[in-house]
Order: sequence, then C-alpha cells, then structure tokens
Amino acid sequence: MVDLVVPAAQALVGAMTTSAWEDARAKLSEFFRRHKGQAGLEGELDASCARLKARPSQRHNEVAKWAVLLKAIAESSPEAAAAVGLLAAQLAQLTEPTPDARIQQTGIAGRDQYNVGASLTIQRG
Repeated sequence: MVDLVVPAAQALVGAMTTSAWEDARAKLSEFFRRHKGQAGLEGELDASCARLKARPSQRHNEVAKWAVLLKAIAESSPEAAAAVGLLAAQLAQLTEPTPDARIQQTGIAGRDQYNVGASLTIQRG
C-alpha cells in the first residue's frame, strides 16, 4: 500500500508550491468529498500549503501527514485504492514541466527564400 500512497502524497505536497495548485486543490477537494465524506479538508489543504511555503524544509512532514490519510482511504476499498492511484497520476500530470516547442516556418516568395523561427513555451493554468 505504501507504494501507492507515498507517490500520491508526494504529488499532493509537490503541487502545493506550483502554479497548478488551484487545479490540484479542486481535484483534491472533490476526491476527499467522494472518498472521505469530508468537505472541510479544503482548510487543512490550505493550512498545509501555508506551512510548506513558510518552511520548505518540513516537506517530509507534510508528505507523511497526507500519506496517512490517503492510506486510510486506500485501505477502505479496492475502488478507493484505485482512486488514490489515479489521483497520484492526475496530480503528477498537473505539475510535470511542459517542454518548450520549437516552431520553424519557411516562406518562399518568388525566387527568394527566408526562414522564420521562434520558441514557444506553453503554460498550463
């Protein structure tokens, strides 16, 4: 079970310090409402985020805290365990860096040829 909940907890805590936090928070709130029956965890998510921003060195404490909660959820049913795994994948996808795209365009006008190049960075959120 540890191999399921620890990556989910790491992804949860990792999302707290990214620009994807609002999207991740919405997913987490829905997840906890569905599997824990608690709508009040949004406040705890926000408090955890504030603690992490104030003391980044305490990241492991936040991961451990959320891993305990996720483990309890995952152990409640096979469906909940699968949902924890899916949550980890969704959070990881939200926070993974997006590679830069390179665009190269060639234009031909009559007998002249010219190249136009640009870099494009795609940001999520």
